[in-house]
Amino acid sequence: PNDERIRFEQEVLYPMAGIDPKGAVLLERVEELLAELKYSRIAIGKLYLDGKISRDEAVTRTIKYSLVSEKKANASIRFVEQYRAYVLNYSIGEHLIDAFIAKRSETHEERWGQFKQLLTELKTASDLVD
Repeated sequence: PNDERIRFEQEVLYPMAGIDPKGAVLLERVEELLAELKYSRIAIGKLYLDGKISRDEAVTRTIKYSLVSEKKANASIRFVEQYRAYVLNYSIGEHLIDAFIAKRSETHEERWGQFKQLLTELKTASDLVD
């Protein structure tokens, strides 16, 4: 859970790294907000692969809507060019797995047990949807 992780980061990791622990809560919030932008990569990739926008426009939109550098935007578009729909795994797949685990567990230990089960048993995406 986020509260436990933030507390661990503030009490253990940040001091070990010589970083002010007060920044842990702000970093968590920034990461939450950035996570909401991850679907922009799918939308931009689809527009590009469908020929509706140019590669340059795809890079420009990735910079603008994913809040990344030009270097990372170019890498993102290269990934879409090479692996095409595989980019879905990093956003929709994560969402499916999170929802699947959340429905079947209440405690931290149960979540890890569900995650371990997913890693050791064959499942398809349709198996994850209730």
